[in-house]
Amino acid sequence: MFMKMKIKKKKLLLVVAVFIIVAVFLGQRVLTSPFFGIGNKELKTETVAKDSIKQTVTASGEITAEKKADLQFQAGGKVVWVGVKKGDRVTKGQALASLDLREYQKTLELKLRDYSKTRWDFEQLRDDYDIGWRKLDEVGTLTDAQKRILEKSQFDLDKAVLNVELQDIALKNATLVSPIDGEVTDIGNLIAGENTNAMTNPANITIVDFGSLIFQARVEEVDLAHIKPGQKVIVTLDAYPDEKFEGEVLRVNRVAQKNVVGGTIIPVDIKLGTNEKFIVGLNGDVQILIEEKPDSLIVPRGAVHRENDKHFVWVVKNGKPEKQIVTIGLQSAKITEITQGLQKGDKIVIGNVNGK
Repeated sequence: MFMKMKIKKKKLLLVVAVFIIVAVFLGQRVLTSPFFGIGNKELKTETVAKDSIKQTVTASGEITAEKKADLQFQAGGKVVWVGVKKGDRVTKGQALASLDLREYQKTLELKLRDYSKTRWDFEQLRDDYDIGWRKLDEVGTLTDAQKRILEKSQFDLDKAVLNVELQDIALKNATLVSPIDGEVTDIGNLIAGENTNAMTNPANITIVDFGSLIFQARVEEVDLAHIKPGQKVIVTLDAYPDEKFEGEVLRVNRVAQKNVVGGTIIPVDIKLGTNEKFIVGLNGDVQILIEEKPDSLIVPRGAVHRENDKHFVWVVKNGKPEKQIVTIGLQSAKITEITQGLQKGDKIVIGNVNGK
C-alpha cells in the first residue's frame, strides 16, 4: 500500500513538472511571437528598428508641352503648297505651307499705288499753300478752312500708309512659318490645290517641341507649403504602371484652379528627361520628395496614437503593454519616425490595446 502511494506521488510530480515546462515554453513563444494575448484579445507586436523614411506629396496630372504651336491661315484661300507632313522635324522660321499669293501681291501693289498718289496730292497741297514741311501751328497766314483741308490731306496719307501695312501683313500671313523648333504632329485638312477656310480649319498645322515636355501635377492646396523648385520627383504613368521615371519640380504656378468637385488645386510643373515613351496627354501620378532621413527610428503608423495634444505607443514590458509618450517626426503613408520616447529593439503593439 505504501509503495502504491509512493508511485502515485512520483507520477503526480512528473505531470506537474511537464506542465510547468510546457507553460514556460508557451510563454516564451507568446513573447517572441508577433502576436500575444491580453485576456481574450490577441494583439500584434513589432520590434522598433532603424530605417530610412521619406515624406512625400502625391498628386495626379498629365504630360504636356511647354512649347507647342497651333498655326492657321488668318484668311481663306487656295492652298498652293504644303511643305511638311506628320512626323517631320522643322526649325524656327521655316516655311510650312502657303496660300495663292498672287492676289495678295496684286492687292499690295494697288495699295502702294494709292499711297503714292495720296502722298503726291499731300505734298502738292502743301506746296500750293507754300508751307513746306512746317507745322500748321507755325503758319499764321492760313484760314481755318485751309487748315481743315490740310489736316484732311494728312489723314488721307496716314490711312494710305496703314492700308499698305495691313496688306503687307496679310501677304506674310498667307505663308505659315514655324515659330519654334519641333515636330509636326498634325496638318489638319491642308491639301495643295484645295481651298481652306479660317473658320472651318481652326488649327491647320500643329508643332510640338518634345524637348520641352513636362508633367503638370495637380497639387492640393493643403500640400502647397511643402512644394518648392528643385525637389526630386518620381513619375508613374498609367500607360506604364510598372516603370518609374525621374523628374524635378520646375515651378509652382501662381494661378490656382478648381477640380471637378470644387476643391482648389495648384498646377505644379515637373521637368522630365527625354524619353520616346512620353506622349502629350498621358495621365499619371507623381511622388514629390519633401524630405528624407536615412537612419531614423521608425514604427508602423498604426502603432502611434494620439491623446489630447500628445502621441503615445503601447510598449510591451514584462509581457504587458504599457503606455509610452513619444515625440514623432516625419510621417509617410505607412511608417512614422519617433524622435523621443523609444529605443531600437523595443517591442510595441500595433493597434490600440483597448480597441479604441
